Amino acid sequence: MTATRAVVAFPFHDWRKSQLEGIRTRDGHLLRELAKNPAIGPLLIIDRPVSRAERLTRRQPVPIRGTPIGSRTGDGWRGWLTSPEPGIVVLDVAVNDVWNVVRLGRGWWFEVFRQPRIYEAVEWAIDTVIGNSSRDFACLAWTPTAAPILEALQPARLVFDSLDNWLIHPVLRRHERQARAAYSAIFARADVILASGAASAAAFAPFGVPISIVANGVDIDRFGAALERPADMPPGLIVGYAGKLAGRIDVDFCRAVAGLLPDVQFVFLGPVMDLHVRTLAKIPNVHLLGDRRPEVLPAYLESFDIGWIPHRVGEGETGGDPIKLYEYWAAGRQVVTTAIDGSDGWRDRAFVVADAAEAASSIRLILSGDAMKEVWVDPDRLWSTIAERLAAALVSENESFAPSATGVPNAGDLRFNAPPSSPAPS
Repeated sequence: MTATRAVVAFPFHDWRKSQLEGIRTRDGHLLRELAKNPAIGPLLIIDRPVSRAERLTRRQPVPIRGTPIGSRTGDGWRGWLTSPEPGIVVLDVAVNDVWNVVRLGRGWWFEVFRQPRIYEAVEWAIDTVIGNSSRDFACLAWTPTAAPILEALQPARLVFDSLDNWLIHPVLRRHERQARAAYSAIFARADVILASGAASAAAFAPFGVPISIVANGVDIDRFGAALERPADMPPGLIVGYAGKLAGRIDVDFCRAVAGLLPDVQFVFLGPVMDLHVRTLAKIPNVHLLGDRRPEVLPAYLESFDIGWIPHRVGEGETGGDPIKLYEYWAAGRQVVTTAIDGSDGWRDRAFVVADAAEAASSIRLILSGDAMKEVWVDPDRLWSTIAERLAAALVSENESFAPSATGVPNAGDLRFNAPPSSPAPS
């Protein structure tokens, strides 16, 4: 690829979150990979504006940490440009909104990007980072809240990558009316529209636009080394989960499986975001260890004997594609999952279970060595590969994101086969 183009990106998860928690989301991984791509430059990331209400109650950091590039105070806003790492410049904007934030909740995210002062701040950032004479930049967005400013900017190319789908997400869908209007506006002029899962793509079917499904990925280089077992992991056989402990966790299912396997330790890594999940800590063989930054997560995953995805099926699903699945495979772990969206495509290298009894039976068979599946990561499931295709779509019209063959072993697959590290329970 010889052509280059500047990119203005609107992530769902701000770079502030990436600094606080580490890079762990689809948009964060892809932005970091795009920053390394010679076809992309400069890369300007527009963080969601931070309100006075958030600064007071959540102590949101403004600006992010990094090398200062410039700052400016406008009418009702103050902006900072910061380079957190090579190839990336981030715009943070602070506004004094309080009442609307309290009144609208996440609905305020749609409202703030309609404000002329935010457009003024973004234009200042573009002029500073890209140059005021060049309008040949592309936009990449993961959130429908950016619809008004995307329309105002009129980029040379627009790629929309749906991360959390606001039409079906159990929390976000309360703003469905605003989201539907925003999706409609974006889809009307987007050159490429992506979704991470089939359920999310199906939710967009009424819009009558082509949607390409591009599943999530993994940074394979973080896994595979001989890492020391973390000291806070309980002894014995481990069935582990890594991710946010929110409403999508099927607490009743987890409680039943743990009860059927009292000699197996069930470890959950991640922030507890639903009080109902916290009740699992009362079970003797269940351990809620709290959140772990991505830098140390591979050591935990490689200490699992089995990685599992005990998510609720149906109500509570988000329509996405779990990144943890690819991380389990990258760590060489056997996987047990409930039959969530997309699971039919994983049956060749994961155990998809219908209920607690089947889950307990599958776990016993895996730990005894009587039922093992070969696990691998397809080359097109690497974040670097996905970003390469994304860069092509942003720079030119040559990348159509036609479906690629996945799930079929070939000579290029990255394969693992990790047997249990401890003897099975009797």
